[in-house]
Amino acid sequence: MKASVTRKTTAITQLMCTVENVDEVIAAEKILDEAMERFRGVNENYHQVLSRFEAKQASVQYLNNQLIK
Repeated sequence: MKASVTRKTTAITQLMCTVENVDEVIAAEKILDEAMERFRGVNENYHQVLSRFEAKQASVQYLNNQLIK
């Protein structure tokens, strides 16, 4: 999931270099938002199955660090 988000972010960055790509950037941004929601959802589901508190805290911290980038 993270790789998918990274690829989409890279694609948007490249599109932003050309003024003519405004509509493409807007469309790509929507796709990125959806990928981010899936990434967040997968991680939240994973957190639900973690049994050890420490493991859950580490996973939550990882997710937060990835979403900040």
